[in-house]
Amino acid sequence: MVSTAINPRRLEQAVALRVLLAADPCALAAKEAPDNAARDRLGLDDCIQALALTRAVQVRATAVAALEAGADVLLLDTPRLQDSDLADAGFALAYAAAELACQAIDAVAGAGRRRFLLGRVDAAETPQVAGLIAGGVDALIAEEPAALASVVAAAEAETGQRVPLLDGRRLALATLEASALPKALAQGARLVTGSDLAGLDAALRAAAADGWRPMAAGVAPEEVQTPSSLHQAAGLGCVQSAA
Repeated sequence: MVSTAINPRRLEQAVALRVLLAADPCALAAKEAPDNAARDRLGLDDCIQALALTRAVQVRATAVAALEAGADVLLLDTPRLQDSDLADAGFALAYAAAELACQAIDAVAGAGRRRFLLGRVDAAETPQVAGLIAGGVDALIAEEPAALASVVAAAEAETGQRVPLLDGRRLALATLEASALPKALAQGARLVTGSDLAGLDAALRAAAADGWRPMAAGVAPEEVQTPSSLHQAAGLGCVQSAA
């Protein structure tokens, strides 16, 4: 059983205690407006991370909107660049995306709680991981952490910084609508996302005993501290916005 008496300041602690709402600002920006793959994705169809360079203003605004809608975690995916024309741009792409996300987090008041930046590195190489770390991610996540351990170690040596590498098999990202949240929670979801972030935020709050986020399985209520902003709101008989 996880035991802590503090409001967690680290992503690996927070996700061990609560079910968190995640959003990928680059993916959301790509859905908001059609883009030209040859131009905006630098010629690589699945490289939505390139939008952090080619459509930086939109990506930052999308990240801010996601946080204001209730996102606890901004998620950055890393495309497979090996053997592509962008193989040498891995660090720059990852760094730009992470830096924009950090700027968005800094720009939106946390109201007594932290928001986090998580880098998904299943297809990443050392320069990409180094770019994420240098750009400010709180943690990395991979489906096969052992297979990425040497890549992450090399990136940490390059940047002089260390970040946790989380197990994506235990913290799988569930993409769903708010109506499907009860089933996902019953199945042990820890990270959830979807197109309606505000709706998911409201559903998570409704499912939580303290009006914030549901506690993870095996966590007792007395072990988790509710953010101070929500304590204050409870005294007024209301719940503040997640932003």
